[in-house]
Parts: sequence; structure tokens; C-alpha cells
Amino acid sequence: ISHHLNPLVRGIDLPDAVKYAIFVGTPKMEIPAATESIAPPHLFRLLLAIRPVLTERDEVDNYLDFLRKYLTLKEEQVDRYPKIKQKLEEIALFIQMKLSDPNFVSAVRTSDEVSLVQRDGKLYIVVGDASSYIQASGRTSRLFAGGLTKGLSILLYYNDKAFASLKRRLRAAINQDIEFVKFDEIDLNALLREIDQDRERVKAVLRGELPVEKKDLMRTTLVIVESPNKARTIAGFFGRPQRRWLGNSLAYEINLGDRLLVITASLGHVFDLIEEGGLYGVLETRSGYVPIYSTIKRCTKCNEQTTLDRCPRCKTKPDLDKMDIVKALRDLAMEVDEVVVSTDPDAEGEKIAWDLFLSLKSFNRNLKRAEFHEVTPRAFRNALANPREFDIGLVKAQIVRRIADRWVGFSLSEHLQKRFGRKNLSAGRVQTPVLGWVIERDAERRQKKGVITATIDGITVRFEIDDPEKAKTIFEDLEKMRISLVEESDVPINPRPPFTTSALLTAASEALGFSAEKTMSLAQNLFEAGIITYHRTDSTRVSDAGFRVAKDYITETFGENYLKLRRWGEGGAHECIRPTRPIEPQELRMLVSTGRFQLDDPKDALRLYALIWRRFIASQMRETVVHRQTLEFRLGDFVDRKEFITSIIEPGFNLVMPIKLVHLPAVETLRVTRKELNFVPKVAPFTQGTLIETMRERGLGRPSTYAKIVATLLERQYVVERKRYLFPTRLGQRIYYYLANRFPKWTSEEFTRYIEEQMDKVEAEIVDYQLILKELRRVIEEAGR
Repeated sequence: ISHHLNPLVRGIDLPDAVKYAIFVGTPKMEIPAATESIAPPHLFRLLLAIRPVLTERDEVDNYLDFLRKYLTLKEEQVDRYPKIKQKLEEIALFIQMKLSDPNFVSAVRTSDEVSLVQRDGKLYIVVGDASSYIQASGRTSRLFAGGLTKGLSILLYYNDKAFASLKRRLRAAINQDIEFVKFDEIDLNALLREIDQDRERVKAVLRGELPVEKKDLMRTTLVIVESPNKARTIAGFFGRPQRRWLGNSLAYEINLGDRLLVITASLGHVFDLIEEGGLYGVLETRSGYVPIYSTIKRCTKCNEQTTLDRCPRCKTKPDLDKMDIVKALRDLAMEVDEVVVSTDPDAEGEKIAWDLFLSLKSFNRNLKRAEFHEVTPRAFRNALANPREFDIGLVKAQIVRRIADRWVGFSLSEHLQKRFGRKNLSAGRVQTPVLGWVIERDAERRQKKGVITATIDGITVRFEIDDPEKAKTIFEDLEKMRISLVEESDVPINPRPPFTTSALLTAASEALGFSAEKTMSLAQNLFEAGIITYHRTDSTRVSDAGFRVAKDYITETFGENYLKLRRWGEGGAHECIRPTRPIEPQELRMLVSTGRFQLDDPKDALRLYALIWRRFIASQMRETVVHRQTLEFRLGDFVDRKEFITSIIEPGFNLVMPIKLVHLPAVETLRVTRKELNFVPKVAPFTQGTLIETMRERGLGRPSTYAKIVATLLERQYVVERKRYLFPTRLGQRIYYYLANRFPKWTSEEFTRYIEEQMDKVEAEIVDYQLILKELRRVIEEAGR
């Protein structure tokens, strides 16, 4: 009996005997569609069941959030709390009205995952039963001393609607990837042999007869990631972990049967260049330049980070020293068979991994490097199974970039501070030329152009004329403008590619008004929670895992005909920014509210996720065929053509990212009914998004540094932000022009781009990084004059 309360489903635990779970029909729940009871658990189940077919998603989610707080409240206790009772009655009335609404009944009939059943004069809502499936199929695959047993779960005569509901509910219920395979696509004999072999191993263990591979029965693995959030997310994939403190370091321990995992975090970089001694932390020797590192300290009173033994602000000893983390990692490393360093898959992450390798190699010789671009069970297991070598080229590239930033930044900043007598001034290898762009754009915007906004039978059209005098002449005679239809056709429109870092920062700035720094913070949180892939990338490539996410959602929601998988790029380790699971934004909101995912700023993180979700899903859908009309506007020697999309011929990606339609009356009836002339800057000032996109296009900065560069310009008050536009301050102009005249080479865009290109060659181990440092050495000499 497929029900989660059935003893056979929930109580039997015989890993040596139970091999298969066979469901005759999809496990499903039949929930009475009645609201006589206002018990919170009943209303919650009922509302959750009908949610997929309701249009009032926000209202429903608010009701669910309320009900979730009172799931332990019994119906006989409700009368004690009048305000709660009033709200429960409101929810019950909402559900009752929906159940009696013909439109709701019609929506259920056409729904892919909700159905209605009439039995004995009573109405029931039928949905998939994820709990029963997890409980019953889980009996066939159990942890034992030799690992995880292989099991087989089969659905016979499955109901399409209940099956779609079951898959969606399984994705919401557990953090594992769920993939169903057609029965005739598996090698049944090979699978049965594997299942039988597993059971023999279990029986041998239970009899005390240890298998030959005893030495491999329980391997212990320390996994080091950067973030505590990521460590917690990974640990949560495999059940409820044990927590263990080593000083201030938290480690999670999980028994996987054949492996004991210990997961902990380095809290980012552990070491940094020293701030006193040498050439800003680098020794100059006969054989070359040697960077000197020390552990990072933090003063919690001033929130200052340093490598010094005293806080640079309050001069007291810092409270925290990352040497304590190193010591804790060394203690853990001595306890395990192997250490796997799984820091982020970029240059910064590789440098952190290399520092940890050097710190731990004397305490455990079996050190490996693993990387994954999404925090999911599948990606994590693949990373553990396929470790790679430490990438010394990537490490060297990070070292030379750090030294270049230190030498250029420190030497020029100290020069500025002496020259202007202010301690809060700074310069930077990338920061200074980017400041120059803002100043240049501000100068360009002072040149004006005419913009005529005309309303033509309800349609708004803009004409941009570079010559202000000509704009005035056209504006005065605008009613005489001749309008004609010059082209009309049905054309396919393709979706845009998934997000890269710069594209995401631009879109979040324009659509949500988020600063670059806020967007990166939210994306970091989403990545560490296992919700999106790695967010620092220049690639639009979609992996096979991304294809699975898109295929599952699009085929279930719209049908297979709407699916058109696109790779969007080839090669390389990185891929686009995309969701890790086929979970809609509304569904994610519900999972966050239940505690399934933990986000620091849920409201804005969900808004950003919705942006990422729509862009990615649209990128994997078929093109939209639209009817497009091109109108020509002619007045004397002024001619302009405008394209208008008037209707959707064949829907496609527009079902996820709507296309704006314009209703065009007959051309011969079109007349100017309203007009307005404004003189605006020929070039709009930068926004944070457009500035970052320009950085990407011109090859300055990296995905990991885009947001920081903009934030520094604002923090130093070289640039201010007004109505989301960036404007240079007088201070910013003074500093830039002084640097550009005094140090033209070190602050030029060309030199910065050249250094970036050289760093790429260092990463590919084409160029010796010592040669770059030798060239950069001259900036210190010049700045000291």
C-alpha cells in the first residue's frame, strides 16, 4: 500500500533483503476538497495542492507562509486565538470560492499535475505523494558498512498528472537530482546482478565476514571549501550531519557508508602579501622577485583586515588570526586518509587552494584539488570522483595580478596622499582608467541632441536628431510627416544567451536597480545555497547538466515542441550563470520560506533568481515567430524607419520572457496627435551596469573584480550616483588628470589591457611572470620621485 504511514513503507529496514519497490500506479494523495475544517494542517495541504493552477500566486504564498507558522495548532485550540481564527476563516473562504469557480475547475482539467476525483458524493484533489515515494524507494537503497546499496524502483501504469506532480514535489522535498528513466532504456540483467552483488556484501558484513576490500570499506575525506554557507549546503545533501568545533572552525561530519566526509571552510583567503618590508611585500633578490605572505588578521572593533600584528586603525592587536584556521585544518588533515581542496573555480580560488596545499602537505601527503561549478549533489560527487592537479599557471597569474595591483595601487596611492595631503585617496591599475571613462562620458554628455517624442494614434515614437536646430525645424512641421508601410513579414526572433557576470550586473542594474556590489553579494549567496551555478564567468556555455534542467522544466510545462537546446559556446571549464534545478521562482520562494534553502536577503535574492531563471529558460526554448511591420517616417530630407511587432504567430520563448506588442491601426489613418521636443545629452552617462559592460568589452578587469572596482570609485568619492547614473566629482577629475599627466603609462587603458593579456599568458604558462614584475618595478621608482 503506497502510503507514507504504512508500516511496510516507513518501518521496514532490511538492507540485505529488500531490493525493489514496485508501484502499481503513481503514489498519490487524495485530499478532501472541503473547508468545513479550518485546521491549519488541512488548509495548508489543500492550498498547497491547488497552488499550481491558481493565478493569485503571491496571495496564495502569503497564505501558505501564515499557515506554516501554525501547523501544530489543533482545530479545537483555534477559538482561543480570535485573530488567527479570523485569518483561517479568510483562507477557507478563499479556497471554497476557488473550488466552486467554473474557471478553476476548467484550469484543473487542463492542468498537467492536479486532478479532481468524485467519490461517494465527495470531491478530492489528487496530487503526487513524494513522501511515500521517498520512503518506499528508500527501503531499496540503504547505507551499510560497505557503502550505499543499489536499489530499483519501478512505476507501473503511472498516471501522467500525478506523475508530473510527483516529480515536482520530489524536487521540492529533497536536495538531490531526480531523473526517471524509461524501463526499456535500462540494462535490466546487469542492474539485477549489481543489486544481488550488493546484497551478498551486506550479508557478509552482517555475518562478520569482512570483504576482501576491507581496507577500502571506510575512507575518510576532508573537504575544504571557501564559505561556511557552501559547507553547510553540501553537508545537507547527505542527511543531517554531525557538527564539530575546532576552535572557531566548524566542521560537518557525514557518514556515506563507504566514506566519512568531513567538510569545513577556509573563510576565503588565508594568506596575503605582507604590508611592511620589501617592495610592498615583495623581496627583490638576485634570482628574482619573491612575494612574502602572512596570515590574514582581523580587528573586529574596527572591521579592519591586515597582515600586521596590530590594527592599522586602532593600533591594538587584531582579535582574529587565520593561523587558527590553518591549525584546525592541520589537525583535521592528520585524522583523515585524504584531503580534497574544493575552493572556487577561478584564479582566486586556485591561489587559496595552493596556499592550503602548502600549509597541509606535511600533515597529509594525499592532497587533491577538485572543482565544481554548481553546488549540487551530482556536481559534488563528480568533483570528488574526478580530482585534478593544482593549476600552477593559474596560481602564478593570481600572484602577478596581486603584486601588480599592490605595486601600482600602493605606490601611486602613497604619492597622491603626499601630493594632496589626504589619507583617503587611492589609485589603481584598473580603477584609474575606468575613472577616466566616466569623466570622458561626462564631457560627451554635455553635447546635446534633439529628441522628438510623438504620439501617433496611441503609439509612442521617438526620433533622435543630432543637430538641435534641425530638430526644432522637424518638430514644428511634424504634423506634415508622411507615414508609409514599407515592409511586412512574419519573422523568427531568437532568445538571448544566458547570463555572464557582466550581463547579469547590467540586467540587475537596469531591471532591479541593484548596485554591482549588491548583485554579486546576492549571487554569491544563491551559489553557496546551491541554487545557481558559479556567478563569476565570462562564458555563455551551457553544460549537459544545464540541458537537463531546461529539458525537465520546458517539456513538463510547455511540451517538448517548445524545447530547443542551445550550447551557446564551446569548450572551457566555465559555463553560464543558470539555475541548478528546474525550480520556478515562485516555487523557490516557498522552499525558502520552509527553510529548505537559507538566504541572507530572501526578497532581493529571489528577484535576482527570477531574472536568471527567465533568461536561462528562454535561452533553451524555440524561437518566437512574430508579425513585424516596418513604417517609414519622412519629412523633407529627414527619413527614419521603425519596426513594430504587432502579433505573435507562433509562441516560443516569449512564454517565459514576454515580447512587447504594438497595435498598429491602418497606416493611412495614422496621425500625430501629440508631440514633445527635448534636448538631451548625445551620450547617456554610465550606469553601474553599462560601465561594467564596457569594462568587459574593452578587456579591463575580471568577473571577480568588476563590482569591486565600481564600489571603490564610489567609496573614494571620485564618482557619485544620481538616479542610477554615474557622474565624476571635482575630486575625481583632479585625481585623474593629475595621474594621467604625471604617470601616463601606468594609468592608461592600453597598459592595463596589456598587463591583463600578459597575465593570461602567465596562466597558460607561455610567459614567465618574473618578466612582468621586472617591467612593473619601474612604477615604484617613478612614484617615489
